[in-house]
This record gives sequence, C-alpha cells and structure tokens, in this order.
Amino acid sequence: MLIEYELGNKKLSKKISNETFILLTNRNSGYLFFPNPSPAERRSRYMGVFFPSGKSGLFRVVSNIYPEIPRKVSKVCNRFYCIERNFRKNRERFFLPNFKRTLVYELYRRESIIIDLDVRQIYAGDSFGRFYETSLEDEIVVVKYRKENLDTKSLEHEFFIAIKSNSKAYEFINSWKKEFYSFDRDRRSPPFELHTYSLMKLKPTRVVISFGENKDSVVKECEEVYSNVRKLLSKHRRYTLEMLEDKELENKFKAKKIPKEMYFAYNSCKFFLNQMLTNDGIIAGLPWFFQYWSRDEAISAISLNKRNAKKLLLKRLDFIREDGRLPNIYYTFTKTNADAIGWLFHRIMKLLNLFTIDERRKIEEKLLTSICRINENYIKDNLVFNLSRETWMDTCYGDDARLGARIEIQALMLCMYSLASILSKLINRNLAKMFSTLEKNLKEKVKANFWTGNYLKDGSDDPTIRPNVFLAAYAYPELLSKEEWTLCFQKVLEALWLDWGGLATIDKKHELFCEEHTGEDPRSYHHGDSWYFLNNIAAIVMNSIAKEKFSAEVDAIIKASTHEILWSGALGCHSELSSASKQTSQGCLCQAWSLATYIELVKEVYGF
Repeated sequence: MLIEYELGNKKLSKKISNETFILLTNRNSGYLFFPNPSPAERRSRYMGVFFPSGKSGLFRVVSNIYPEIPRKVSKVCNRFYCIERNFRKNRERFFLPNFKRTLVYELYRRESIIIDLDVRQIYAGDSFGRFYETSLEDEIVVVKYRKENLDTKSLEHEFFIAIKSNSKAYEFINSWKKEFYSFDRDRRSPPFELHTYSLMKLKPTRVVISFGENKDSVVKECEEVYSNVRKLLSKHRRYTLEMLEDKELENKFKAKKIPKEMYFAYNSCKFFLNQMLTNDGIIAGLPWFFQYWSRDEAISAISLNKRNAKKLLLKRLDFIREDGRLPNIYYTFTKTNADAIGWLFHRIMKLLNLFTIDERRKIEEKLLTSICRINENYIKDNLVFNLSRETWMDTCYGDDARLGARIEIQALMLCMYSLASILSKLINRNLAKMFSTLEKNLKEKVKANFWTGNYLKDGSDDPTIRPNVFLAAYAYPELLSKEEWTLCFQKVLEALWLDWGGLATIDKKHELFCEEHTGEDPRSYHHGDSWYFLNNIAAIVMNSIAKEKFSAEVDAIIKASTHEILWSGALGCHSELSSASKQTSQGCLCQAWSLATYIELVKEVYGF
C-alpha cells in the first residue's frame, strides 16, 4: 500500500505493508475512524463515524460505509482536511466539515455501496430496545432512531439521520447483522460482538450523512452541506494551508537540513492538535479518550498557538477544587489528581510573558490558594504525598499504584513555589522570600530522600527505576546539577532503554515488567509499555541538559516518533504508547500529549 501526504504542492510518500487506519476530526468531538482494508484487517466498535449529542456524550452513528464489492486499498492520500483512498478502478474520499455533524463520502466513479448504521452511546454495548424507522422525503432518506428502556417502556434517546446522494435508486436492506470486532478482542476490550443495522444499498458518486436531535435541523444541515461540498472542501483546504504553510518555518527546516519526513510529521501533529481543540478544551485522545483530561490538556497546551494556550490556561484556573488540585476530567465529578495542577502552573510559567498584570494577579491568587490547600491536605514528612493511582501512572498491578511521595510530584511542587516567588516579585508583594525558602527547603528534602548518588528513586521509599525522572528534570531542572542529571540519565537509560528508540515504564529487570502490550488488562500499561509523550519529553531534557552525551538516544527517539506518526497506526496521528519489545501503535491512536510533545521536541532539538 502506498501512503502519501499532501500539503499544498509538497508531497511525501512511502510503500508500507503494516496495518494502518484513517482518522478525521471535526473540531467538535466528532471523528471518523476506519481501517485501511487488507487481508488482515481488524475492526472495532470504536470504528465508524461518531458525533456528540450535548450532555448525552458521544454517539456512534455510521458503523461502516463501503463498496459492495470489496477490494484492497492500493493508495491512501492524507490531505489533512480530507482523506482519499484508491482501489481498483475507483477512488473514495472522506471529509468531515468542521463544527458540523455531517459526513461527506464521495466516489470518483459511480458504484454500489452499502451504509451500515449503529446509533449508540460510545461505551454502550446493549442490543435491545433499538428501533430504526426509514422514510424518503424529497429525495432525502430520513432515519428516525429510538432507544427504549424495555423494562420501563421509557424513551432514552431519539435521533434523526438525513442522507442525501446523487444515486438514482435506493435499495433498502433494513436488516440486523452481527459484527465481530477482532481489534477489541486483541485489546481485551469487551464486548467483541455487536448487532449493527444494515440500512441501504445505493449507487452514488456523493453521499452526505447528517445527524442530530431535531429532524428539520438535521435535514437542513444535510441539504446545505450537499449543495456546498466544493465550497466547504476549498474552505477547509485554505484553512489547513493557512495554519500549516509557514514559509519562515519551512525555510528553517531547509536551512537546518531537517528530513522531509520530520516536516510532515511536525505539521501533522500541529494540525491534529488544533483539530482536537474544541470550545470546551483539548480532547485527550481518539477514539476512546474523548473527554477533557486535566493532566493531558495541561501538558498539551504548550504547543497550541499562544492565543489559544493563554485563553485555555486562564480558563482552567477557575476549575481548582477545594483541596487545591484539579479534577481528573473537566466538567465531571471525578476525583482530583496529584499532578495536573502542577502541570497547569508549569505551562503558565513557560508562557508568563503573555499575561497582563491583571491576569498575573489572578494567577498569583489562584496559585497561592492552591499551594495553601495542598500544604493542608497533601504534605507528609515535608514531602508532597499522593494516594494510589493519583499520578499519571494511574493503574494498579502487583500492588504497585505509586502510593506515597513521588519524584515528579515533588518537582511540580517546586515549580509552583518558583512561580509563586517570581509572581510575588513582579507584583511587588513581600512573599517572594517566603516562597524562595519553601522552594529551598523542599529541594533539599527531595534530594535527601530521592537522590542515591547516581539516580533519583521513583518514590521516597521506592528505589524502582522509572522514566519519571525525565518528567522531574523537565518540570524542575534546578533539582540537580547538569553533572548529576547526566549520571542519573545514564543509570536510568541502562535500565529502561529500548533498542527501537523508546523507554520502558519500569526497569526491564523488574519482576512486574511486561514486554508486550496487554490492552485494557492493566499489566503492561505502566509496567513496560513505552509512552510516546514521555519518550518525547525525555529527548527534550536529554538534549537540553547534555546534548552531545545523549545525541544518539535523542536521535533514536525522534526517528521512532516520526515513523509512528507517518507510517503506523492512524496515519498522521501520534499514538498513546507502544509495546516494549518492538515499536507498535497501541492504546489510543491519536493522543493529544503525544502530538504536543513531538512538536515541542522538534522545536527544542532544532532551535526554533
């Protein structure tokens, strides 16, 4: 299969044989996710076309849309705003207009296709009480979907789907079929089977499918998009080029002789990160982490454009809870976590020059409140203490859930003290000395409890070697001298380095180490799996602290991340993680913090 990327008049292509997928988003939580057909094709209940419905969450709408005669895809062209796939004697195009709940599907030549529906909340697995009613109204197929509770006979959901095409005839199938999801089975993510609704067969070159709660609004959007497909494609092409075609940046890539692959990977990450920014925040990942996870968002915010980053960071100050921390997921009643608050203020400190004096006053007020509350609730033996599963390593396997004082949490608290001192000086308060003292005392305490002489322990009472030392170095590089960091990285790399260009999440000699990804079974998640965001951050700090010493590792990480973005997993996206044994695209296939840290890594290494 030939994979091609096209950005304006620039192209990049490569023949590959591994499993890949296509993914598009609409800047409103909606997405399209399909496998590229092959003999070994795997399908998932998270594949199809999904759109949001207010507080009800995200809904799968279209299970599949495909030619009746199956053929192998010979070429995939990713134009960022749309995707085209070539197969024998034809070509198809997928397009999701931004901020609409509509899919545009086009064919170069007219041929018979089938549309399968599966209207359900994304995590729902039940098959009963689901009803589809189909009618033809002024050349538009209207489907009314109802989900009923069969015990109470009450209506749970009601939606409408409008389908308009240039097909001269329709053949309604209107039958249920069972689908087996081998992708989910391999991930140990049940259910592995669902009943979907095969709706119709038609022979078009263009189909527009819209979804929503109100019939008239859905039909109107469907008609408007259908009548303006060319204008919308042109508009989205311009939008993409305006965002990505930066002549100054392009010249920097050329001047520094940065590989063409990296140029496309960088721009692809930039595009997808922007697409995952909605009016409510940054989606953590697609297809299944579509919520607004506070930790993921804070880490990712640094790579947004400055205006959006500033706006989002200020907005999140109002979400600080009574305990001084942030909720795990915004807009929910989830518990707080140990590190998102530190990442929020770390990002604010990185972008401090963007904020006005009044905004800095607000930041200082929220920061002081947060520091006071954390000291009231989470300080034990003069270190920051967290409960089980409150750090980014939030799974439990073998009684290892990181309870206690953890290295990156201390570093983030030190960062908060440092920011408080800086803000106090800028705003002419008399608190700078107090925060400098708090910073100095915690720094000494951390070094006394975590530093062994050649590496930092993962916990004050846990000598396990883990890559969280790179997060600590990134959040608060002042913790150690450059010489000490170099010693630390050498020791940690001996235990964690993977030959393909990544880091394991625990010492490879540890009894809990798992070299293969175990899916939703948590064994490997933080006990072996290699996380792309962490690999990227590790390369950033190694390059910053000892560039020449760790140039081979930095180069290997960049190459591995670039390869994963362009030629593996969801094309143009950056996955959540990989197995330790060999490089793979696993977990969520488009993860915001992977995208953002790759952008930051390229900027760090090449100095722009």
